[in-house]
Amino acid sequence: MARRPRIDFTGYHHIINRGVVFESKQGKENFLKILFKILKKYQRSGN
Repeated sequence: MARRPRIDFTGYHHIINRGVVFESKQGKENFLKILFKILKKYQRSGN
């Protein structure tokens, strides 16, 4: 069965992160650092 079409909200973006297993605590911390850095940059851009 085909998946339902995605809902498209103009200007709305989302991140889907499924099934990520971190091999170490450091790996998880690095991922979160990068994610928050991008989020701050996005928020400052006014989007």
